[in-house]
Amino acid sequence: MIIEKDGYNLICSECKDGGGNLIITAYQGNGAILDLREHTEISEIDRKVFLCCNSLKKIYLPGSISHIGDWCFSKCENLSFISIGSSPDARLFGRGVFDGCVRLSRIAIDGEDEAESGLIAAAVIHMSAEHLLRADDIKGG
Repeated sequence: MIIEKDGYNLICSECKDGGGNLIITAYQGNGAILDLREHTEISEIDRKVFLCCNSLKKIYLPGSISHIGDWCFSKCENLSFISIGSSPDARLFGRGVFDGCVRLSRIAIDGEDEAESGLIAAAVIHMSAEHLLRADDIKGG
């Protein structure tokens, strides 16, 4: 399945859970804003989908996202803002999701205020990976 929006195409496949949810497996385009808020059928983004996509500046994800794969947005050097439409649990982020996103200044999570979203972004881009909590580090999760 292909989702076409202004300036980009998303290639999706059905999740293995059989519930009709979609996983983004590839991205084609050069748009500066990726707005997926209306696409609540998307539940996952595969690993490295947006790797080195320097055209992206702002990303809006729906609350239905339950997993963002390893290195998904790594080296998106112009990415400055990402909004996640729900309060994520620790399993949301894969490894190195925002590595090399040097302009990332806000990660807005539903229910968090602006100061907290700035602190989250600062932690992601300024702490080395071994100091960040990953889903694999949580027992029983």
